[in-house]
Amino acid sequence: MRELIRERERQEAPGPRPGYELCFERRQTFVERQHRGTVIVWPHEREWDVSRQGKIMWFLHPGAYKDTCFQDWYVLVQEIPVHAQVQRIISWRIVSATFVGQAK
Repeated sequence: MRELIRERERQEAPGPRPGYELCFERRQTFVERQHRGTVIVWPHEREWDVSRQGKIMWFLHPGAYKDTCFQDWYVLVQEIPVHAQVQRIISWRIVSATFVGQAK
């Protein structure tokens, strides 16, 4: 009786699963950015952006700056020209959240 010898061809591993693997990669990049990102951003490191709303200096912006550890904060200073004066508006929500965390 003749024996059948079968060779199994190895199939390529499927690509990364879009659900779990994608979440895992994003979590790894999030943790790495938290450890290695800068915490203090100085005004001389940023540039003024002139727009319809006035001059804006973004200190933290999730889409624009990838070097900071804060990934979902929007911190800005805005200068709005009012006739001959300049009015500065600071994002008070972020500033007050920072002070609340330091109070004891």
